[in-house]
Formats: sequence, C-alpha cells, structure tokens
Amino acid sequence: MSDRFNRKTILVLSLLGYMLAIYPLYSWLTAAPSVAKLWVVELTVCFFMAMFIGTYCTVSPCCSDAQPFHSLSLVNNLTVLVVADLPNSL
Repeated sequence: MSDRFNRKTILVLSLLGYMLAIYPLYSWLTAAPSVAKLWVVELTVCFFMAMFIGTYCTVSPCCSDAQPFHSLSLVNNLTVLVVADLPNSL
C-alpha cells in the first residue's frame, strides 16, 4: 500500500479512520450487545490498528536500517517472554 501512497498519508488516514469509527462502533455495540456486533467492532478496530502499526514500524526511528537490530522486535519478544509465563507463575 505504501507503494501507491505516502507513508505519512497512510498513518494519518488510519488514525483518522480509527478516531471517526471508534465512538459510533462502541455506542452501536453497547446499545444492543451481541456476538456478531462484537465481531464487526473488533474487525474494524483491528483493521485500522493494523494499518497504522504496519506502517509505523517502517517509519519509526527505532526500526530504521541504521540500527544493527530492530528494537521494536526486541521489545515485542521480551514482552511475550514475560507475559507468556505470567499465568504459570501466579
């Protein structure tokens, strides 16, 4: 997608879409909760979050090619390592 559009444009559009969709979606969900509505809300929110995070990882300075390793992947792996064992330690 960033081949056709500027990365900054994708970031702004994903945040704008998220911001405009979040309140109507959650008010629609809380008005008459159901599993189908929950799926629609979660898929829509996940779409905008994936669009933002997928682009942000290529733009953020912690993931640039100047660093010998990707800091974001290191933080992600450490978080998974700690959180994955948390239920076993409780």
